[in-house]
Amino acid sequence: MKTYSDACGVARALDLIGDRWALLIVRELMLGPKRFGALADGLRAAGPDMVAKRLRELTDHGIVVRRSLGAPANVDVYALSPRGLALRPVLRELGRWGATTNLPPDHLGLTDDAFLLAFDAVFPGRDDTELIVEFRLPGGPANARVADGGIEVGWGAAAEPDLVLEGDPDALGSVLWNEADPDASGVRVIAGRALLDRFRALTTIR
Repeated sequence: MKTYSDACGVARALDLIGDRWALLIVRELMLGPKRFGALADGLRAAGPDMVAKRLRELTDHGIVVRRSLGAPANVDVYALSPRGLALRPVLRELGRWGATTNLPPDHLGLTDDAFLLAFDAVFPGRDDTELIVEFRLPGGPANARVADGGIEVGWGAAAEPDLVLEGDPDALGSVLWNEADPDASGVRVIAGRALLDRFRALTTIR
């Protein structure tokens, strides 16, 4: 294992998760297990060989675990261990810091999971608004629940959503965080259009 040979906790953390693509694999697994193919698809710029290498390293470090699903799926999936899940606040703060930087000109766009986890970084918890939002993403339905000054996101359709938005992650991000027009951006507001501006105000990057 490569090491900084430094006793500082930051250096020891980087020994485990500081290699390129490692934290992005953690990001892609933060909201639930995935098959290898889905992980590789979400990290297209890395390539399957690099994703496989980083998965082996993260598994060796106890950050990722490999599980076998029984019938009828009969497939292996990768998931975060409790130690891996503990990195969520790290992702939140890195995302908050990184959101103030310029986009690379040749970026491949947001993955579904990156879009959902971005709410951790942009939500300031300013008031006591309660709101349930459903996102219909390319990878399936997802939801966000705003309550008690916080926001929780996850996969799955929302029960009785107040606002329903359909589109790809980049289009949705443009509408929510850059106040682009939904119709011009290819985002469908299926329900709750009157609440869109309220949700924007809660989640706009500032």
